[in-house]
Amino acid sequence: MDHQDEVKFTLKLNPELAEKLNYIASYYGRTRSGEIIWTLRRHVIEFEKKFGPITEEEYRGI
Repeated sequence: MDHQDEVKFTLKLNPELAEKLNYIASYYGRTRSGEIIWTLRRHVIEFEKKFGPITEEEYRGI
């Protein structure tokens, strides 16, 4: 994915959650943003395992 294709948004976090994410991210050698992206990807994978693939037609229709 080209950086021009990225979607950017602001995420508000509780300070304690943000610090814990920093800790986990550091443990795995990632940034906090990288850790959030990794976690979201895993969530999508698990969702699709349970409910089947999400098609472009489905997510573009939201």
